[in-house]
Amino acid sequence: MIQTTRPTDKKYPTGISLLELLLALSLTSLLAGLSIPFFERIQANQLMRNSVNSVTASIKRMKSYSILHHQEVVLCGTSNSQDCQKNWTQGFMSFADLNRNRKRDPDEAIIEYHRPFKPGQKGKLYSCSRRYFRTRNNGPLASMPGSIVYTPSTKHADLARRIYIARLGRTKVRPTTLEKPCSSS
Repeated sequence: MIQTTRPTDKKYPTGISLLELLLALSLTSLLAGLSIPFFERIQANQLMRNSVNSVTASIKRMKSYSILHHQEVVLCGTSNSQDCQKNWTQGFMSFADLNRNRKRDPDEAIIEYHRPFKPGQKGKLYSCSRRYFRTRNNGPLASMPGSIVYTPSTKHADLARRIYIARLGRTKVRPTTLEKPCSSS
């Protein structure tokens, strides 16, 4: 059996001094103060990615649904999950447009509904070119190509993104500026 013994001499003091404690606390607070902007940046970047990915996934599902069910599908901004509006920040939805009037009627099922931002999150999502995007019953857009723009808070202006929607329903995400987000850059 191995026995462990503690040194009994006073050569090795136990515990820490007040000076060491204050030094450790000041270094910890300094590192925490320096890291907060990086965490805010990471959070803003993640919000941008989530918003852009939910839009591009909705466009792909809209195209797939129209091909599988041979129905025209509309993707539009909405605030109440019932009517199409130009405001995409409150939410967006896609629905099968059975009578091709580009408006959701009570007998037309909602394919999906998204709320891109939680309360307190800063950012906007809107379409510069149109209120809605509509597919034909075989998948491609029934209208000209367009784009949806994500703009973050002005603190992280470099995270603004434009989602281009091609005629065949393919998407491409590119950076854009907050000064002229609706320009064709």
